[in-house]
Amino acid sequence: MDMGIASFSIYWTISAKAALSDHPRAMLDVMPIPTRQDTIPPPLPEPQQSQQRSTLMHVDLMEPDGCLLAELPRLGFDVLSVDVFDTAITRCLETPVDVFALTEQRLVGAIGAVAHGFGWLRERAEEEARALARAAGREEVSLADIHACLWPLRPELRPHGAAIWHEEIAAETSVLRPVPEIAELVARVRAKGRRVVFVSDMYLPGAEIDRLLRACGFDPSEGLLVSSETGRTKATGSQWAVLRKLVGESARILHIGDDQWSDVASPRKHGIGGWLFSAARSDRRLGGPLTPAILPYSRLARAARLADPATGTGACPVTADAERDPADFMRRLGETWGAVVVGSFIRWLEEKARQHRLTHLFFCARDGWLPYHAWKAAGCDTRTGVETGYLYVSRRALNLAEAALDEERGKLSARSLERLAAGELPVRTLLSRSNLLQCERLRADAAQEFGGLDTLLKWPEGTWRFRDLLTRHQTDVLRALQPFHEAAAGYLHQTLPSTGRVGIVDIGWHGTLQSSIVRQLGPRTERPALFGFYYGLWPRAHARRPFTGWMEGCFTNDFWPPEERRGLHSAVAILENLHVAPHGSTIGYRLADCQWTPILQDSPIERAQHAAMIAPFQESSVAAVSRLFADMDSSTAILQQLDWKAGLAAIERLSLSPTLEERTVLGKIVHAVEFEHSKFRPLIPDPAEGEAPPWPWRTDWPGGTALAWQDAAKEQAANQEWREVVLAKVHSFRDGLDPRSARMFP
Repeated sequence: MDMGIASFSIYWTISAKAALSDHPRAMLDVMPIPTRQDTIPPPLPEPQQSQQRSTLMHVDLMEPDGCLLAELPRLGFDVLSVDVFDTAITRCLETPVDVFALTEQRLVGAIGAVAHGFGWLRERAEEEARALARAAGREEVSLADIHACLWPLRPELRPHGAAIWHEEIAAETSVLRPVPEIAELVARVRAKGRRVVFVSDMYLPGAEIDRLLRACGFDPSEGLLVSSETGRTKATGSQWAVLRKLVGESARILHIGDDQWSDVASPRKHGIGGWLFSAARSDRRLGGPLTPAILPYSRLARAARLADPATGTGACPVTADAERDPADFMRRLGETWGAVVVGSFIRWLEEKARQHRLTHLFFCARDGWLPYHAWKAAGCDTRTGVETGYLYVSRRALNLAEAALDEERGKLSARSLERLAAGELPVRTLLSRSNLLQCERLRADAAQEFGGLDTLLKWPEGTWRFRDLLTRHQTDVLRALQPFHEAAAGYLHQTLPSTGRVGIVDIGWHGTLQSSIVRQLGPRTERPALFGFYYGLWPRAHARRPFTGWMEGCFTNDFWPPEERRGLHSAVAILENLHVAPHGSTIGYRLADCQWTPILQDSPIERAQHAAMIAPFQESSVAAVSRLFADMDSSTAILQQLDWKAGLAAIERLSLSPTLEERTVLGKIVHAVEFEHSKFRPLIPDPAEGEAPPWPWRTDWPGGTALAWQDAAKEQAANQEWREVVLAKVHSFRDGLDPRSARMFP
């Protein structure tokens, strides 16, 4: 701060004690603090307020920012300085760089395929331009500087320089909207005869920002400072001297903006009042796809965020002191992310139903619950004429039923042994789930082998010994498993039609569900042609194709290299948990009155989690899908772009580059680690100093885990040895990621 300047600066001091108070409505005092004690003018008179009182007003921290704006014109300033992007005007896209994806979309239409990949190239070019500027001692870059760094990355774009410039500006123009609260504030301040200027750290030329502001109803004629032209920035603090020269050294200035450092801390450091306005702030995502496919999710997410700043996804960091209601977060996630992911799958599925001339479509429990209700809400059954149903199946019910079929050859297969011995569980649990406790010789041998039936078997030694035990008694095991086959086959024959073209729908991954259903149906004379439709199939599904019938994945297929679907791989547990039904897992079937009915497991943990978090997500997802498909005839822009690429882009953005709030809420969801649904673990293991860090790819949410543990390691700088171990494992996650996502793990 220059102490030689006779100026009056408005500071806001936050009492940490008040902010952390147990009182439900902690108060923040806003008070003028002088740069020099001997130059303080008297405070402006306030109604029913003592002239001796220096506090101009009290601000309730529990109220949204919009309620505070009404008080600002009462403060004693001469000039209001307003940040431009995400304060005066904002983009209707989730994150600022999504405008590069929109530019790519426009360029492909204007100059052709050479523009594919422009979004990521444009972001890289800006990074390189800023690196060159720093090396040269410059604070800011211009759009021309950025485009100059674009040509070496793809020389074929250079001849289209004019079109690229035009389309980038046009893309910005098309998505910018005024922020109503700031427009009202500016009008009220000018009505009091005070000056309003605009200040922006931005690479666009001043003339373009002037035009953008005017297009949104703002008049910047009293002053506009743009860092690309002044060469100074708010972030470094050098722009404030330029502002003082513009408005006068003695002017009392209040600056308002969305960035805690550039718009609050930096101006205060230089004797200028700084006031944080975060209601229109965009999310910042460093990883995930930056292609036109992300635009449907980006638009929906931003619309939801601006419609309700207090609860928009990723609106503000979640802290231990003030966490947002998880159910409210999940509802918002459903109407944005859920709408795009589920909606794109349903749209793809409807196309496949027509293409394969399906007569019936069955959604498989439990992960088919959400797509089933979305299909109905979207009106797909009415439009296609396909008869739909819900099939109660599970890994447990079908795996045990399929193992029983090994009796045909008189010995347990390696695959059956793997399934029967899966999980680190007590011997008693492993036996009882397969109906093997009734085998007296097996039970006695197990008690002797492991020193009791309550012994916990650990991988790998305990698991292999248990497999050997089953092999020694495989005749008894195969006999005990027969009821599982009889029940599963009976239910499937009863539920599925004997003829026609039948589709089954599930999350997917390895094709085992469809393989098991085909084997249970058996070689009967009349059987339907079976078609499987899934969110995705991994390469292991390829070997099952000769025996399963048609299988197809929406977001990936078994012939696609797994390393090119890292984002989807990281999202598997997220998808499974968010799609799960409110009912328990199918553990078998019972015959009553000549009808097979499913036996459902009761899991209090899953039931409570579904009611608190999953149900709000699913309900809002289905409602959002219903709204999108209700507008089919009007060809809404979002619905027309809602293809499988849009769904995959949304999945990968959340999976690889989650916001802090997404990690905080979703990371606490517990995931069943075996088909008994008796053992659970959170999607993100809690980072605790001193504990051995996990390998991210061995956790249920690799992307979220890697970021959470990386943050924890950076915060615990004192424990250097632990920090290095954590970062080494975190960085292993980077291998195989796309370059944009990999940079999150330097």
